[in-house]
Amino acid sequence: MVSSPDPDLPSHPCLSLFYVYSPFLPIALSAGQFMVTGPTQPVVAMFGAEVELPCHLDPQMNAEHMEVRWYRDDVSNVVHHYREGKDLDEEQILDYAGRTELLKEGLTDGRVTLRLHNVLFLDDGDYVCHVQDGEFYEQAIIHLSVAGELLVRYFGIFSEQCLRLGFGPRFNWTLNPILELVRHAGKTLQPTQPSL
Repeated sequence: MVSSPDPDLPSHPCLSLFYVYSPFLPIALSAGQFMVTGPTQPVVAMFGAEVELPCHLDPQMNAEHMEVRWYRDDVSNVVHHYREGKDLDEEQILDYAGRTELLKEGLTDGRVTLRLHNVLFLDDGDYVCHVQDGEFYEQAIIHLSVAGELLVRYFGIFSEQCLRLGFGPRFNWTLNPILELVRHAGKTLQPTQPSL
């Protein structure tokens, strides 16, 4: 049986679980502890541009002495790693080498924003912002949506050989040059048989 957190209250499992897990009760953080928060909506970036993935500590506190790790689906897929005042570039996975920057000017205010240069389509997806101070750590997930256009050239399969395809949250597209149609700016292009 789970004991009641208040000795003056009767011991009852449901009452105790409600006391611990109720979402309506405020969360009390110990001294030196924090929450990591980011935007609730996806961050949208254009292909080839640069983008900032915002992330900050709550309550606001100096993060210069903390460890900040940005990674993808697994902690080993390091996008950017900052520890003891230094960027550990050698730990980055190859896809992000030379393309990331932790904005140091915001660290004193608890902002651990990551800047990503030369955005690629492979950058689309979730990023984990992990901040650790000693043994204590918290993290948040930020979603990046990459939008843009890609120029694709086909040789004899389509009547229009050069297509500009849209990618990203505002575009709805499919691509299979043999079996499907390609949507382009609201116009449907019919595949044609290559000439023999």
